[in-house]
Amino acid sequence: MDWLLRSHVIRRGLVWSLLLCVTAVLMVALVPLLFATLVRDLMVGARLGASRGLLAGTVLVLMETIGLLRGGWLWLRYGGPMIDRFGYRDRFIDANHRLQQWWADSLWRWSAAILAVNIEIQGLESLRTDRPILMLVRHASHADTLLPVHLLRGLSRHLRFVLKEQLLFDPCLDLVGRRIPNAFVQRGGADRQAQIQNVTSLLDGLSSRDAVVLFPEGTRVTEAKRLRVQQRMAEHGTEQEALYAQRLQHTLPPLRQGALALLAQSQGADLIFVAHRGLEVATQLPKMLSGALVGTSIVVHLWRVAAEDIPDDPHAQRTLLAAHWLAVDALAAQPGTQLITLSPQLREWFNEPTLMRINTVLVNAGLLPLELDPEVHS
Repeated sequence: MDWLLRSHVIRRGLVWSLLLCVTAVLMVALVPLLFATLVRDLMVGARLGASRGLLAGTVLVLMETIGLLRGGWLWLRYGGPMIDRFGYRDRFIDANHRLQQWWADSLWRWSAAILAVNIEIQGLESLRTDRPILMLVRHASHADTLLPVHLLRGLSRHLRFVLKEQLLFDPCLDLVGRRIPNAFVQRGGADRQAQIQNVTSLLDGLSSRDAVVLFPEGTRVTEAKRLRVQQRMAEHGTEQEALYAQRLQHTLPPLRQGALALLAQSQGADLIFVAHRGLEVATQLPKMLSGALVGTSIVVHLWRVAAEDIPDDPHAQRTLLAAHWLAVDALAAQPGTQLITLSPQLREWFNEPTLMRINTVLVNAGLLPLELDPEVHS
């Protein structure tokens, strides 16, 4: 399928034609399909999971169609092929930012309402800063790609995403997402340096109204992926990095080159961490549409590291990112009173002020602070 990613004309022709066909079929068949799923749900005693999933899928298809139509109208409104000659480029980009935000936030809110999802957000005040921000988000589901837009709605931020190239098969991302500063990266590509430059290009012209959004794990978490990363760290990483990968129970290490390059070059930007739990029950789109999220409680935690607290030294930046991701990992677990331990070898890797800051985050979230592993320490 790589050849489709290289040829946007053919890709758009195929995908947009398929979208129009699916939209037409849904408009004709929605009522009988909904009746059939309602009967099925009532017979099996489900919480209308299949029916809600069908409605959520319908909303997704309609939002894609509406997004394409609005994207086309913006192009015509600002002059079509004459946009630059008329001097409307900046206004056109600004309008597409607003369209991206409206589309993603509307999709999030409609889906949450249909699936009866309860959302609790802690730490929203950390987003109120007059600096640009670099937002690092846990990646557990397709749904959490919409979360940053929902969190930042109403703050007049222009979001710049780092996304995998395969998401260009999403019609709206392919159209609107390519008009504004977003980086679509080729995972596992041969020219790694070019991919890193693609990511760091998002920092060009960064202003106080911009936010760069990155999912530093690089992929959704599964147990098989966790084991592969642990093995790779054991073979190619330092002893402390290998221990660190083993310590993470619910996430993958965030120490990828793209995240580290952004952190190294984002002088003057505040760092925002976004931890969440609840979305991992629907890691794939089919699970989401089957109603797996019905009635789920999603808890989101945010906290900020001010720009002046981010060290200049690359090694210190690496350990700061790794240390704060311990809190992201801990907050991904179900709440309880289990002690979160840290071996002496790992504790030596981090500085005390960073560990104290992480403990504050954990205690504020109702968890116990990091402690020395008593078995190892003895």
